[in-house]
Order: sequence, then C-alpha cells, then structure tokens
Amino acid sequence: MAAKTHPGTVESTVPRLQLLDEQGTVHEDSKLSPFVQDIDTVELKGLYRSMALARRVDEEATSLQRQGQLVLWVPLRGQEAAQVGSVWATEPTDRIYPSYREHAVVFHRGVKPGELLQLFRGHTAGGWDPNEHHVNLYTWCWPPRCRTRWATPWAPRWTAKPPKTGGSR
Repeated sequence: MAAKTHPGTVESTVPRLQLLDEQGTVHEDSKLSPFVQDIDTVELKGLYRSMALARRVDEEATSLQRQGQLVLWVPLRGQEAAQVGSVWATEPTDRIYPSYREHAVVFHRGVKPGELLQLFRGHTAGGWDPNEHHVNLYTWCWPPRCRTRWATPWAPRWTAKPPKTGGSR
C-alpha cells in the first residue's frame, strides 16, 4: 500500500523505513528489525500511538494558533519519533525537564492535550502536576531574553569605564 501524503508534501528521495504500518501490522526490515528485537508488538503499537497523538494534537494546535485561539504554539512536526524514543528510554520515575517544543514527551508521560493547551492559551502558568507525571513544566528560553538575563549581572564588568578621579561628573 502506498504511503499517504498530505497536501504540500514534497516528494522525498530518501527511502522510507517502516516497521509498523498504519493498520498496526509489523513488517520485517533487514536494517531496522535487529534493533527492535526486544520490543513486542504491543509496545511498538504504543510508541506509534504516542507519535500519532503528538502529530494530531500538533496539527490541531497549529490551526488554533493561526485562528488566534492560542497565544503561542511551537510545532513539533517531524520530531515525533525522536521525542517518543527519548522518553521511552527513561524509567517512569525519572524526572524529565522538557523544553518548550517537546509535546510528544509530555503526552507519552500521561499529560492530557487539554492540560498542555491551557499553557499555550495563557490560562495557566503550568497545566499539569509535575509530580504526578514526573515531568516538569516547560522550560521557556528565548535566546535574546536568556542572553540578556544571564548577561545583565555581568554587563557592568564588561562595559564599565574606570571611574574618573577628581572633579565632578
């Protein structure tokens, strides 16, 4: 069965590697199968479900942001597998400190999409209980702001001119 494409999709020259199709059927792949021998079909489907949920919420939230319903939305499209794979490798009790774009990570840990969207609507400063899911709230770091906040205490040392001696200013 040919892969479904979305409007605006660019035809890729990179071959598609797939272990699990959209119907949930596992396929053998000479390159990938050796790396997933210890993952059963149920777990593989769970990983796929996490990626699909993240993609669907991302598409909906992008639409909501364009309609002005969200103050901000940082898309994750194309990063689903990396995010789900990284959280899958952790223990359920490991504490995760996500960045502002790691929606698939928080969903995989049980945070509901509505809890996350409250944050992006500006209705809350958090949205979920970090202790319940072992996932801290998002770390927001906008480069100009971070640089300014970090540099502000040091700026006088870098830019200060030696004090004038004698006389008034």
